Amino acid sequence: MESRAPKSPLAVYLLIWVILGFYAIYWYFRAVSYLNSIDQEHSQSIRKIASFVSVFLALYLTGFAIVFVQHKRGVFLPEQPARQALLDLLFLMAVRWNVLAPVVVVRLATRMRRVQEEDGIVDTASPGRTLLAYFLWFLAFPYLQYHLNRLAEVRLDA
Repeated sequence: MESRAPKSPLAVYLLIWVILGFYAIYWYFRAVSYLNSIDQEHSQSIRKIASFVSVFLALYLTGFAIVFVQHKRGVFLPEQPARQALLDLLFLMAVRWNVLAPVVVVRLATRMRRVQEEDGIVDTASPGRTLLAYFLWFLAFPYLQYHLNRLAEVRLDA
């Protein structure tokens, strides 16, 4: 983010939907690395973030593996019919998107607010609005991208 022009919040939102949520993980790493370059005092360890994101990926890939293996056999296993496999996939994705991800975006919004306040930005990213926007069709990502763009503009003007 620091070497390239700020991204459009709409582009971030569309990429998240088109790439089935994987772009959200990439975007999060980029946002954290940008904030780390600005706010060295409160920087987050990429190793710690990677371990947290690996839980996301494990849940995501496990769900797809369940459905893939059952589909590959041609017939769903008798002890686990098709409906159960899809319910397993939905449960794993629900845990990922409704429990773990909101915690991550609210923490990012809190950190972004602190950096924005240090730079004198009046209308800062709100963790409450971020959480609400997250549950409204994942609008937290374009909301936070908008605030990252504002932060980058203030940094460029300074």
